[in-house]
Amino acid sequence: FPSHDIEWPNTFAGTGGITIANTGLITLQNTKTLNANVPFQILSGASFNTNNFALTFNDNFLNQGTITTTTSVLNFNGNLTNQGVFNANSAQVRISGDFINTGTFNGGTFQFNIRGGNSLQNIDGFNTGGVFLFSKSSGTAILKGNFTVSSYVIFGSVGTILNFGTNLIHTISAAYRDWEN
Repeated sequence: FPSHDIEWPNTFAGTGGITIANTGLITLQNTKTLNANVPFQILSGASFNTNNFALTFNDNFLNQGTITTTTSVLNFNGNLTNQGVFNANSAQVRISGDFINTGTFNGGTFQFNIRGGNSLQNIDGFNTGGVFLFSKSSGTAILKGNFTVSSYVIFGSVGTILNFGTNLIHTISAAYRDWEN
C-alpha cells in the first residue's frame, strides 16, 4: 500500500485497529508507529512486506497470512502471535509481550530480542542464524519451546530472569555473553 494511497496515507493512525485481508501483497512505504489500542492483523491469504521500514506495534499483532521483513526493525510492545508464515530474514525483532508461534517462523539471520518490563513473558521456540538478546529491565521470561541461535547475549538488569523451560533443547552455535547490569 503506497503511502499516498487512500488505503494508508502518511497521516493514517489506524484508530481501532488494522486488518490486512487482501489476497494481494501489501507493501509498507514509510516507517510507522501504531498506538496502543490499535491491534494489527494479517488474515489468511493476505501478504504484507515491511519493505525495510521500521514498525512499532503498541498493541497486539496477529499474523495468519504471510509477513516478510528484510532489514526492518520491528518493535512488538504487545503480544506477537504467528499462526501463518513469518519471514524474518535479517530483521531486528524486539518483543516486550508474549511470542506465540503456532505457524512457520523463518528466522534467517534476524536478531531476536526479549525486552521490556512486563512481569511475565511467554516465548515460544524459534531458530535464527543471528543473535538472541535478553534485555529485560524487570520480570521473567519463560521459554516454551526449543531455540537454535548463533549467539546469545544477556543485557538484562540484575534480578531479571530467563527461565529456559523444562524438557527443551536450546542450541547456541557460536558465542554466549553475559553483560548483566
